[in-house]
Parts: sequence; C-alpha cells; structure tokens
Amino acid sequence: MGVDINRFIYSSDNLRNMDENGDDKNVWYFVAPSKFNGWWGLAYKGYLDFHMTSFTGDFSSQDLFNKNGDLNMVEIECITCNYRRGIIIGFPLSSTAGFSGSTSSFSIELHERAGWLRKPKNPLHPWSQVTRCEIIEVLSSISSLKILGDFTRWY
Repeated sequence: MGVDINRFIYSSDNLRNMDENGDDKNVWYFVAPSKFNGWWGLAYKGYLDFHMTSFTGDFSSQDLFNKNGDLNMVEIECITCNYRRGIIIGFPLSSTAGFSGSTSSFSIELHERAGWLRKPKNPLHPWSQVTRCEIIEVLSSISSLKILGDFTRWY
C-alpha cells in the first residue's frame, strides 16, 4: 500500500559545512506552515502524524547520521510560554525508527511519557524530560513546529 503525498514541503541540501568530526554543522529542519501555529491544546494525548521521503541522498551507514543521530526528529517552540521566556520541546530521533530515505510514516504521541524532552536555557545542561504542564502549555501556544530534514553527513 502506497502513501499519498499530496501536500508537501520540499527542500534541497546543496551546502555542506563540515566540522572536525565530519558532521554537517548546518543541519536543517522543515518548518511547518503558520496554520500549524497557535492553539493546539486539544492535541494533547493525540498524535503528530507525518510522512517523509527523499528523492536522492547518501543514506549509507557511514554517512547516515549527523552528530551520531543525537538530534531531534521534531521540535516545537512556544515563545510566549514560561512567562514569555519561551520553551522548546523536542522528540529525539533516537526514539523513532529513523529514516533511510524511502517513504516512511511517523506517528509521535503528544504527551509527557512519550519521550519528549525540554531544551535547557543553559546549553551546557542536557535536555530534560518534559512535564505534563509544559507539553500542554506548548501545545496551547505553538510558535513553530519543525521536522528534521537533514539526516546525512552528505548532500
């Protein structure tokens, strides 16, 4: 059974900015259109469903993951949350089946026990488990929803 991809966001990666580890420093994300911003509080305990495919790219094992896969598959930002200091929550790529370039479907649960993490204000600290209040607050005032598009170290 095929997946109908009739609404899509397209991008290409023609720039490589490699660091000393061979990772691309310019990892990019698809940014959902603004119609996905705003109040989505009713989505709590629901699912974020999407499909991905790649028409080209080097998905071989040696080039498959930037930063050893230590990236977020999805990031949701709320700039008005936390008394206007903002909150970013992320769903780790390591909590998914990954992406090999072929058409793949993703269904990510939207609740605190699903594996979502909160970005720390201090970049020296690790991401921490999101609380129920934080995920509901973010879903109730989404400013940005991003999905990882750059999986490989190559184009």
